[in-house]
Amino acid sequence: MNGDILTDLDLGEFYEKAVTTPAALTAVTTEVEWTSPFGEVRGTGDRIDLVDEKPVRRVEILAGIYLLELSALAAVPRDTLYGIDQLITELVTRGLDVRRSLTRRYWRDIGRPADYEAAAKEYAERFGHLGIRTVGDANAAA
Repeated sequence: MNGDILTDLDLGEFYEKAVTTPAALTAVTTEVEWTSPFGEVRGTGDRIDLVDEKPVRRVEILAGIYLLELSALAAVPRDTLYGIDQLITELVTRGLDVRRSLTRRYWRDIGRPADYEAAAKEYAERFGHLGIRTVGDANAAA
């Protein structure tokens, strides 16, 4: 599991689902909306047929949570940086089964400052009932 995500996904439920459908790797995926900062041009040849100004796309992405079987780990080369995207591609190339588990649960990437700040604002609403204090709470109490 990546360390730069915040989610309320039930990891036990994901695990149970993943192990009942054997695969070399099972990845949690989620859908996000992405707004292009540009107008998208469509056309034929040098003719413009349509301009879609700053279109909003809904795309399925890797959510940073994975269950790997030993067969998947065996495909990772030693002593080199190797991304999950490379591993998935290698497993598919080898003909091994790679599955996805789409979640509609709360999920937020917090790897960029703006995303972290947004998550910090949402934290109390989503997770306050757990009674876990955040770094900001601890500083405010001091």
